[in-house]
Amino acid sequence: LGGGTLTVGNGDFRGHIAGSTGQLSKATSGELILRHSGTLGANTFWKTTIQKGTLTATDPPVLGQGVVRVESGGTLNIDNAILSLAADLELSGTGDRDLGALTGTRQAVYTGRIKLLDDASVGATGVNDRLDLKGAINGAGKALTIDGSGTVVLAGGLSNARSIEQRATSTIDMGSDQTVETMSDQVYKGLVKGTNVHLTSSGGSIKATSGRNDFQGRVT
Repeated sequence: LGGGTLTVGNGDFRGHIAGSTGQLSKATSGELILRHSGTLGANTFWKTTIQKGTLTATDPPVLGQGVVRVESGGTLNIDNAILSLAADLELSGTGDRDLGALTGTRQAVYTGRIKLLDDASVGATGVNDRLDLKGAINGAGKALTIDGSGTVVLAGGLSNARSIEQRATSTIDMGSDQTVETMSDQVYKGLVKGTNVHLTSSGGSIKATSGRNDFQGRVT
């Protein structure tokens, strides 16, 4: 790529994309699946922007180590892979077809930092899907929604968010010894699990409407 931008559409790509100052842009509706070649090194482009549609990552090296920005109307889907970025994953909006700005299918893991650029939703798509967020989430004063029908693991906690709302179809696993901090309301409509978790709201209420929760911790 050099320092240029590669604008991509839909399809299923297996190969290598190089360019330490280059950019990858997903600018159309539909799904693009990125797969690692298995024989070449990790992709090395500097920035990925998902404006529309879904970009599905199936292997850890496919997005390089640069910033990944998901704009309103776009979705990054992690499919049965462990994805790690040195830079932030930046999220906005409810995603492609309102599935979420970040989604996980099968056993999906993201180990890096997340920052909300605008109100955003994340979710594990199907009942048996799991999205494990091991890095810290910086809400940056925006609202986070947990969507989908599967389990979202907030293993890195949430801070500086305006609010968090969980859809009734989803499950949140807060792991152990994590903190969820908001400036306004926290609303949990689905199943919530966690041990020694601290839920704190500096200017709103904390509500849980499901009778199936398995939660231990502090609420302030």
